[in-house]
Parts: sequence; structure tokens; C-alpha cells
Amino acid sequence: RGHVSETREDDGGGLIYYDKSTMGIIRPFLRVVAFVFLAGKLPGTTEAKRFATAEKEAKLDRLSELIWFVNDNINIVSRSSDPTPEDIRFQHVDDCIPLHHAIRRHLDEKKSLRISRHGSTGRSPEKDDEEEHSLLDIGSGGGFPGLVIQIMQPNLKVTMIEATRKKCDFLVAASQSMGFTRTEVIWGRAETMAHDEKLRESFTVVTARAVADLRTLVELCLPFVQVGGRMYAMKGPRHKADEEIHGAGEALRLLGGEVCEVQELEDRGPLIGKRTIVIVRKVRSSPRKYPRLHTIMKQDPLIG
Repeated sequence: RGHVSETREDDGGGLIYYDKSTMGIIRPFLRVVAFVFLAGKLPGTTEAKRFATAEKEAKLDRLSELIWFVNDNINIVSRSSDPTPEDIRFQHVDDCIPLHHAIRRHLDEKKSLRISRHGSTGRSPEKDDEEEHSLLDIGSGGGFPGLVIQIMQPNLKVTMIEATRKKCDFLVAASQSMGFTRTEVIWGRAETMAHDEKLRESFTVVTARAVADLRTLVELCLPFVQVGGRMYAMKGPRHKADEEIHGAGEALRLLGGEVCEVQELEDRGPLIGKRTIVIVRKVRSSPRKYPRLHTIMKQDPLIG
């Protein structure tokens, strides 16, 4: 396993110059100024949100540039069209943003339910909510969608499983370069790692993009998902997604999942086309024998 341990902090401090002879007069005024100054630095304010958005945009650009830089050696994205960093940003990085929004909506719903039952913790709602949840991305490749979601939700614990060592090395290096401290990269195959007691049924959310058909993904992903958690699979146009859902019926029944939503995304043009996100809710624990080895899944698919 590769653990990311680099931490970077910015206290946003500043200097106030004053005349000591008049401190008794201006001290109350300085308190007001300090309050206004610090209010602009606190999470949740307009200024802080704008800064956070700009920082995230910069990191999304950096991820695109890093992938472009190493792509000839690692082959993270197709080299047939000789993609530029802008191409990578549009075709791959931005393609993952709707998935972030769908997951954020789910976590917000869980937060609202928790607050209604137990009250607020008094901390930043977004930070508090992200820190108590964990996400697993299967077959991350260059960080699609794992690293993109980590950029957008930096307090969320994100684990990425990738079978290719070079890509794992890239994911660790990219995470460290962006200062993430809640990112873990695992070199291995999902069908093997799902039988690890530390990982099995331990994630709030599991994601997959461009990995396999839905029937296979259900067998690979659901054993990692907590009961009550969600699996998010990025798929093609709605009619194709519906076909895959129909074909995954037996796998869903056996693994303890049910499709709770199919989110249709806006058409991003001929290069990307129409896309959907298939969201599966985990309603009961998955039998211990799943997932099976990849060769067995191919030879004996879960068909009712």
C-alpha cells in the first residue's frame, strides 16, 4: 500500500500596524476590524468558498497536466489522438465532476438525517460529514474518478485500488504533489482485495468508471460497500444503461443490491456523448464467496 502523508497548511495570517500611544482608544475598533478580517477567512464565507473553488480548479488542471506529462510511459489515457492537457481535462477529468455532485448529494442527505436524529456536532458541516465517510474507487487508472473526487472533497477518505503498479506509483505521486493526507492507494485486484477483512463492507461509497459491464461491477464492488451505502457506476446513454441493469438483475439479487436511481447527464457533444450514473443501494450483506476470480466471472456470469 502507498500512503500519502504530506500536509500543507495556510493560516491566512496578516499584520496590523498601530500607534502604542493610542491603543486605549483604538483597541475596540481593532477588535471589530479583526472580527471582519477573520470572518472572511472562516470556512463557509463567500471569500473562503471562492478561494476553495479556485484552488480546486487549479488542482484539476494540475492533474490533467501530470497525466499528459507521464502518458507516453504509463498510457493512462489513449494516445491515439495525441491528447493535450486540455483534452484530458475535458474528456476525462470533467467527465467525473457529475459523479462528485451525485455523491455529495447522497452525503448531504445522510448528514441531514443524522442532524435530525442527533443534532449538529458544532463543526463545519461539510468537513464533519466528509470525515465520517469513506470512498473506494476501483480501477482508478489515472485517478478517474478517485483523485477528481478527492480534489473536490478533500476531507473525504479516498482509497483507490489499481492493478497496474506504474499507475499506482502515479496516483501516490500525484496525491502527494497536491498535499492530500486522506488518500490511500492499493496495488492489487479488486476481486482479491474484497476478501480482506479490513476492506470488506467498510466503505460508504464505491465508484467505478470504464471498468466493466454492470453485472461484473456489481460482483466486484458491492462486497466493499457497507449495508446502506451506495455503488456509483458511470455508464453510457440511458438505453445502454437500462440494458446493463436488466442483465445485472441476478447479480444484484445475489450480492444484496438494488438500483435506486439512474441519473442522466447532459450531452457533452459527439466526443463524449450522453452519459448516465447508475446508483445501487446496498440493502443486505454480500455472501462471502463473492467476488469470484476474474476468470470464473467470465466463464460463469451471474445470469438468472
